[in-house]
Amino acid sequence: MAGVIAVTVSMAFAALIFTGPLTPFVFSGVGIMLLGSLVVGLVAGLTSSLPGLVAGVQDSTVVVLALVAANISQTMLPDASLEDVFITVSVTIALSTIATGALFLLLGVFNLGNLIRYIPYPVIGGFLGGSGLLLVFGALALMVGAPVSILQLGPLVDPGLFGRWLPGLVLAIVLLIAVRRSEHPLTVPGALAAAALVFFAALALLGVSIAEATAAGWLLSAPTATRGALGYPLPWTVLGRVDWSALGREVGNLAVIGVISGVNLLLNATGIEIATRNDGDLNHELRITGLANLLSGAGGGMGGAHILADSTLAYRMGGATRLVGVFLALVCGLVLALGGSLLSFFPTPLLGGLLLFLGLDFLITWVYEVRFRLSVFDYVMILVILVAMNVVGVLEGVGLGLALAVVLFVVDYSRVGVVRHVLSGAEYQSFVERPHLYRQLLRQKCDWLYILELQGFIFFGTANTLLETVRARLGNTARAQPHFVVLDFRQVTGLDASAVLVFTRLVQLVQTHDLTLVVTHLNPRCRRQLQRDVFKGESGDHWRIFPDLDHGLEWCEDCLIAIFHDVGLAARVRTAKQQLEDFLPRSERFMALFDYMAEGEYYQPELPCQLVGDLSAYLERQDLAAGVILIQAGEPAQGMYFLETGALSVEIPDCEGRLRRVRKVQAGAIVGELGLYLGNDATASVVVEEPGTVYYLARNALLRMERDDSALAAIFHKFIAQRLSEQVMDTTRILQALLD
Repeated sequence: MAGVIAVTVSMAFAALIFTGPLTPFVFSGVGIMLLGSLVVGLVAGLTSSLPGLVAGVQDSTVVVLALVAANISQTMLPDASLEDVFITVSVTIALSTIATGALFLLLGVFNLGNLIRYIPYPVIGGFLGGSGLLLVFGALALMVGAPVSILQLGPLVDPGLFGRWLPGLVLAIVLLIAVRRSEHPLTVPGALAAAALVFFAALALLGVSIAEATAAGWLLSAPTATRGALGYPLPWTVLGRVDWSALGREVGNLAVIGVISGVNLLLNATGIEIATRNDGDLNHELRITGLANLLSGAGGGMGGAHILADSTLAYRMGGATRLVGVFLALVCGLVLALGGSLLSFFPTPLLGGLLLFLGLDFLITWVYEVRFRLSVFDYVMILVILVAMNVVGVLEGVGLGLALAVVLFVVDYSRVGVVRHVLSGAEYQSFVERPHLYRQLLRQKCDWLYILELQGFIFFGTANTLLETVRARLGNTARAQPHFVVLDFRQVTGLDASAVLVFTRLVQLVQTHDLTLVVTHLNPRCRRQLQRDVFKGESGDHWRIFPDLDHGLEWCEDCLIAIFHDVGLAARVRTAKQQLEDFLPRSERFMALFDYMAEGEYYQPELPCQLVGDLSAYLERQDLAAGVILIQAGEPAQGMYFLETGALSVEIPDCEGRLRRVRKVQAGAIVGELGLYLGNDATASVVVEEPGTVYYLARNALLRMERDDSALAAIFHKFIAQRLSEQVMDTTRILQALLD
């Protein structure tokens, strides 16, 4: 069945390409098509990762080649012989097949199969819709024997030619209705066979002989030399007769063939995966199809790729086997060797009707049905490409579509805000744990920090939006002026040259307002661009660069704390032991005061502070040097640490395996409490950043405290719960700001 379909389609495609002055060579053209179907079908069928694959000549590329052949004929005639025109066209087909095969092979070898998917969907739809309209006009031209196009519809309204194209139109409509109402594998072949019987019955009833029908153009006519095997000259034996200048003018259209063939291959391969519920390897499919096209082109054959409909048909018929490709090749090879005389009896209206059916099917799918799935702009783009391909040319139509897609992308992308989050010191602070006074002051003076998290690719339009956003904030007199404008580039993928100019203006803006611009998380490419043209070095009078947002905010907060110190707002750093001393006695005094108030007393007694002394019996003092790992991520938690002096860094690996600081703790901080309470493995590493002293509470020591002194353990747990609650509140505040 696959072989019969391949033969029929090859004849239709050959008739489309070798038409007009090239009509005498149509049977040689059928041979070119059949060789392509034979080689591509056999190689792809035997080596594909999708069993039951059917591969062959692609209709969309044939449309382009038909235009190429017409252009070459127009260029060479009447100065050259028809045979030289045919040789130039056949060599052009072979070279396009080899170039397409080389493209497939390179994409597959370098695993670049997914690159072809970046072509916008409306451009693909516009090309396929335009190809459908070209197929329609090509089919009509084949049947009426005269050129037909969107600008040349005269032959269709000629009353004397109605009888030439109306039967083909009726057949195309019957096929469209049949395939949409029935999925039976014999639907299309059966309809074609029935149409052939009706055609020859009509000839018999009208008393028209085969010779008369052939002379009138109702049957394919073949020269006497091609009545047997469908032979044609090998391209490499006739290179001296090729008009290279005429061929060179079509390089642009031939380049389109490679791109469109790749799109068709990958889209069809994906569709076959879905229809057959098999997972294929797209890069493998590119490699084997590339090899098949190279072999076909070397023999002068037509290129090809995966065919979705026929492959799905094979799967539904239970033919998900590599023998499908073998039998397809056998049928094509048999007709290639013996079919010249047989094919001369093939009715032209059947070929025209089949081409018309394919073209109308494309138009229904990509012009009518697709309108319900696309936006108005995308759908208009499809119509523009369709018209341009049929009025100006295929290459120009596709180029116009790509240009429109770029414009649409720029317009749509400019609507995506470059600023992902706008934050202040109230919602977002560094991971450095600071005394309570400093945290409160930083929240109160939150407007002194203006934080912008950026995203996406920044070009002139979005960069200018960023500049206007900062300018509007600096011009807002209802809020305090910021001391620092922080730009985080963690979600930025790149910059263009125009965006760099906007950042130069941004630096000038902060200089005018005597602010400091802090830039964080620059990727290497953005860093090189900005340091070359805007930020020359790591720091300047009005700008600073930091590796990440956390270190940038730490520096800003340190500068703000220095301002607090200048006005006398300095916090005394409380060690962990001092915090426990503050916490535990106050709890005892509060309970005692409550008791005395209940008895009518209004004085507070002096209570001994014995609980802290009792707690120290469970702690182990350790003096640590910089670089020591206190806690290793992934290892079981054995206890918690109370930092007396120095500084610790809490780090976790990011998606690239690099350690990222998520918390910096200073004197008075506690680490390891979650692992100790939950009994889980440590989720982060704790490293000594500045040498100092810690007190270590082991798991066994905590269990002993709970056993020996339950009152002390209860107050200690309350102290830890308060610290954890403060951390949860800080985290919640950040999350709320990021979600708004």
